[in-house]
Amino acid sequence: MPDLQPLVVLKTMANTAAVSAKTGKPAQTDSLFQSTIAFCEKTFGRGHYLLGSIMSNYAEFLRTAGRHAEAKTASKRAKAILNSFSRENSIGLTVDATAFR
Repeated sequence: MPDLQPLVVLKTMANTAAVSAKTGKPAQTDSLFQSTIAFCEKTFGRGHYLLGSIMSNYAEFLRTAGRHAEAKTASKRAKAILNSFSRENSIGLTVDATAFR
């Protein structure tokens, strides 16, 4: 049976960052997103579909915070990850990444 703890930790971190984005504390929110992104990359890899979803949320936060250039970069990365994953997963089956959100 796979260890689900890293997934639970990641989901908790991602949810905390998303909720923080609604509180109007941009420095705290940015730090939470950065930590979540780093944890996801280290634990699941730089191309994991969950990272694509987190990057998409981070891009939205950056747009809201007026950091448009950074938002554009984050959005491009999110789209690249999600498009890659939706084309072919790790065992060669075509899947739709949005079904996993």
